[in-house]
Amino acid sequence: MNPAAKLTLTLATLFYGIVPVIIDVSGSHLLHPDWSPHSRFHLAWLLSVGFTTTCLALWLLWARSDSLVPGVLGMLYTGGFFVAASTRSLYGGAFTEPGGVETTLLGLDVGIFAFGGAFIVIAVSQYFLARDLS
Repeated sequence: MNPAAKLTLTLATLFYGIVPVIIDVSGSHLLHPDWSPHSRFHLAWLLSVGFTTTCLALWLLWARSDSLVPGVLGMLYTGGFFVAASTRSLYGGAFTEPGGVETTLLGLDVGIFAFGGAFIVIAVSQYFLARDLS
């Protein structure tokens, strides 16, 4: 298995599974005083699914030398951000809370770059790891 691609996939997996927990378990998200208990429940659920998916992906990648399933899981998880982002007008969603600080880069929410970058890194890693299998 291509060690550079395996390491790159590992870093992208850690990014999508750990960074949201660090950022979202805060007063701006999970602990936001104006969020309803039900909204907090759903975010805690999402974060726990992301974290446990990360653990599974890393175990498959390192203990089982399986790169396909971890890559697919990562692409589904990071791609889900774009589903939520592109459909937010249908359910009244927004990138930030009213009065919150919107973090942008080139006029776009920073999450687009973060999760888009992770998606691309995972896809490229998958390409190189798949080449090793053929």
